[in-house]
Amino acid sequence: MADLYRKLFLAGPMSHMVEKYFKSDGTFLEAGSGSATDSCYFTKKNRRMIALDISEEALKIAINQKNIDEVRLGDIRNLPFADESLDGIWNLGVMEHLSLDDIDKSLHEFKRVLKPGSKIILLWPAVYNIANMFLWWLFPAMPNLLKSKKHGIGILLKNNFRVLESKVTIVGDIILVAE
Repeated sequence: MADLYRKLFLAGPMSHMVEKYFKSDGTFLEAGSGSATDSCYFTKKNRRMIALDISEEALKIAINQKNIDEVRLGDIRNLPFADESLDGIWNLGVMEHLSLDDIDKSLHEFKRVLKPGSKIILLWPAVYNIANMFLWWLFPAMPNLLKSKKHGIGILLKNNFRVLESKVTIVGDIILVAE
């Protein structure tokens, strides 16, 4: 059910943002990739795409996904990458599972590993999205759903990101783009 929801309602808007904000070449990280099923909807171009997750089982699936060049076992709060080594980071449905302190740690790590001028694209579920309102019992605990675009923008600004775009999807999730 979750895969169908992602395919029907989230893959399109995320793919649009990737094409709009990520260069056509470079190294890009799906931070908190799970099985990386969302990456298959992106146009690869000359991008090197890395899937990073804390689950070895998920990464066994991710390595076989279209567009994924490499998988890494790791934690988004302590990324195994050199400073200023990545051209972009995205995640879809990850940040809402973290504590506020862990969100700050993760964003600090994103900032550390991004090259100057590189972007992050976060699809962050909102309290009032369709899935949460009607299918809440299907999803694990999500302590930090966004209350609004303004809420998400505030978190990014607090962590020294410059917000480039914020958008509410048709189902009520929030996409934030920042550098």
